[in-house]
Amino acid sequence: MKKFILILIAIFLIAPLAQAATIYSEYNVEMAKYKSQEIAPLTIKADLVAEITAANGINLLLDPERWILWDKTNIFATGTAVDNGHISANITPIFSNDYKILHISVLSDWQKNDTATFTGLKLRSYSREMDYQYIGLDITGDNIADFQDINKFRVTSNFYLDVVPPYPVSNLTYTVNEDKTQVHLSWLNPPDYDLASIVVEKILTRDGITGPVTEVLSGTLDTNYTDNNVKPNDKLIYRVYGRDRANIGEITEVVIDLNITEQPGTPPPTETTPPPPTTPTDELTKLNSLYYYYKIRYAIKCNGTTSETNSMCLWAKIDLVYTQEKIDKSDIQASLSARDIELMKIRIVWSEARYQEKCVQAQTPDKTCPALQKSLLRVHYFID
Repeated sequence: MKKFILILIAIFLIAPLAQAATIYSEYNVEMAKYKSQEIAPLTIKADLVAEITAANGINLLLDPERWILWDKTNIFATGTAVDNGHISANITPIFSNDYKILHISVLSDWQKNDTATFTGLKLRSYSREMDYQYIGLDITGDNIADFQDINKFRVTSNFYLDVVPPYPVSNLTYTVNEDKTQVHLSWLNPPDYDLASIVVEKILTRDGITGPVTEVLSGTLDTNYTDNNVKPNDKLIYRVYGRDRANIGEITEVVIDLNITEQPGTPPPTETTPPPPTTPTDELTKLNSLYYYYKIRYAIKCNGTTSETNSMCLWAKIDLVYTQEKIDKSDIQASLSARDIELMKIRIVWSEARYQEKCVQAQTPDKTCPALQKSLLRVHYFID
């Protein structure tokens, strides 16, 4: 028991506050792997006046290091907090930290002994069993658990069929070059722990004829795609989604009509109006948004079943350590050893040769060139 308490302190940083709110579920829950499952109703009680406020709302936290996420669902509330008009009976949840935090809005400050019981809460489990876990409650708005559920849940191995499709990609944007012969797409990958591939499909309408759905990218976790098979006046539909070993995720779609003079979003750069240079702040903002993706990639590639000297593990470790240093994160134990550095010095020679062949010398650069260049720069950050 002492060991478990210490783990929870490290994970949730539970602070000894003057407040004494209570969070408890009706019973313990066992979940199967690869499943989306509704958990037991959860009750929250305010033991002090204005302990739970409209300013901060209610935040339900999951352990950031475990392969578990909140699932989208309809949530319903009952209790005196609902009767007194302090919280709505029909909840529209807001998710953050890659579905690790579920935020519930509060209409007005709660009174002493106000309670609300929430039904419909759902969790997504992935490919790992886990010991008993507690849901954390944050009522101060700092995303740190002030209290934890009295009861608990755990993920067991009694169910192996993967029935949880990936979350949709986010921030799907595009740019078109000046002569309308190239479209560049970019997005953020979903946080799912079993994400296996990103798929990009294209539907082209040219000269009034609409072609079939064509898969133009798959088998990769890239976050961008450049389409060079484009002509002025084309109409294009791109559909981007994630795929795990058994499911496809929700499709995110963008429609582009190159017959329109001005495309929505950022206009393409011209010689007279060059794009603004990337500033350190821009880089940090992007790294911060990718941080949890790098954590997931690191966990998958270096999870103990793979050799620490495995090439994919080293690349994943470099991404994570680079990001941690740049945005000053330290909540996961990852570092590069002297042996890692020596291995990367050896292996980067082959990557640099591939970059020269496919990206510098080639008439048409390979679609992987931007990602490869970024990876090479990150390796040099550590080995130079």
